[in-house]
Amino acid sequence: FFFLCACFMGELGPVVVDLGSGLTKLGQAGDEEGPRVLPSVIGVPKFKSLGNNAKSRAFCDEAQLHVGVFDFEYPVQKGVFDKELTGGYLDYLIQYELRRDPKENPFLFSCHPRCPFSNKVQLAELMFEKEKCEYLGLVMEPILNAFVAGTETALLYSSGAGVTHVSAIYDGFLIKNSITRVQRGGDEVTGYLRKLLANEGHYFGNDSSESFLMNSIKHSCSTANTNPNTCPKERNTFTLPDGKQIEIGPAGWQCVESIFDPSVTGSQSYGIAELIINAINSCPIDIRAQLAKNIVLCGGNTKFPGFDERLMLELNKYRTTATRMGQKLNSSPAMYHLQPAKIIGTWEGGAILSSFSCNPG
Repeated sequence: FFFLCACFMGELGPVVVDLGSGLTKLGQAGDEEGPRVLPSVIGVPKFKSLGNNAKSRAFCDEAQLHVGVFDFEYPVQKGVFDKELTGGYLDYLIQYELRRDPKENPFLFSCHPRCPFSNKVQLAELMFEKEKCEYLGLVMEPILNAFVAGTETALLYSSGAGVTHVSAIYDGFLIKNSITRVQRGGDEVTGYLRKLLANEGHYFGNDSSESFLMNSIKHSCSTANTNPNTCPKERNTFTLPDGKQIEIGPAGWQCVESIFDPSVTGSQSYGIAELIINAINSCPIDIRAQLAKNIVLCGGNTKFPGFDERLMLELNKYRTTATRMGQKLNSSPAMYHLQPAKIIGTWEGGAILSSFSCNPG
C-alpha cells in the first residue's frame, strides 16, 4: 500500500528495474525516453596496469567496449543475485546510468517466480541500508509480462540468458502449481553453438572476449528450423573483429534446436512444447483452454527468427502424438495462440503496474 501511494507522489512513476542474467533494463515509469538496456556484466582487468589512473572495474557497455582487457563477472546468474557483485553494480546503475536520488524515488524490481526468499531479503538490504531507498517493491515477472500482453489470464514461457520459467496466470493471480524452473537458457544455446562451430572448423575459446563474440554470432546468424523434416542449406556470413569472414552453416539452426529438443546436447530436461503443455495440464481443467489460447513468450531466448512458427508445429505435433498413444490432452481442443516476445516486456509491465491509481478509500 505504501509503495503504491509513493509511486504517485511525483509526476513520474517509480524507477522500474529488471535485473536479468544477460541484460538489465532500468528507467523511470512515465519517462518518454523509455528504459536503458544494458549488458549485466562487470569487467575486471586481466592485466595489472603500471599507471595510476587505471580503473579497478568497468560496468555494462564500457566493459564490453574493452572486452579484450577485461574478464567478466556477472551480478545475476541463473536468476539469482550475487550480493557482493550486485551491491557495486547497483551503485553504478543509480549514480551513473539512472542519476536519481534513491531517497526521493520509489523503486520497483522484478523477480523470478522461484527466486529464493533469502535473495529477495539481500536485495532489500542493499536498497534500504546501502542505497537509502525509501520505498521498494518486488513483483513477479510473469505478472508484469501479463500486463504487457494486455491479459489477466495467460500461460507465460520466459527464457533469458540464464534460466527458463513456465508459469500460468489466471485473473491476475499466479498459479503456483504451474511454475516450472529449468536451469537452461541462452547461455546453454551459446555453449552448444561453440561446439557446433568447432565441428565446422571454427574454434573459439571460453574467455570473456570469445564468449562475447559467440553471443554476437548467435544473435546475427541463428534461426529456428521451421521444417524439422528437412535440413536448411542456407549459410550465413559473419565478419570477425579482425575483418576475417567466416561461413556459418548448419550450426546456425542446430543450436536453436536444443531449445525444442534438449536431448541433442545430452540434457534430460523437457523441450519447450512439453514444458508448456505440462504447465497447462497442471492447472484446473476449466481454465486450460483459456491458457492454451493465450501463450505469451518472454525473454531474448525466444526472439530467434521462425521461433513462433516452429513452436506452433511442436505444440500440434505433441498433441497428435499423445492422441495416437491414447492419451487425452485436456489443455485445449482449440488451436494454440502465441504472443511474440518483447525484450523490454518485463520493464514495460512494471511501468504499466505503477500507472494504476491507488485509491485506499
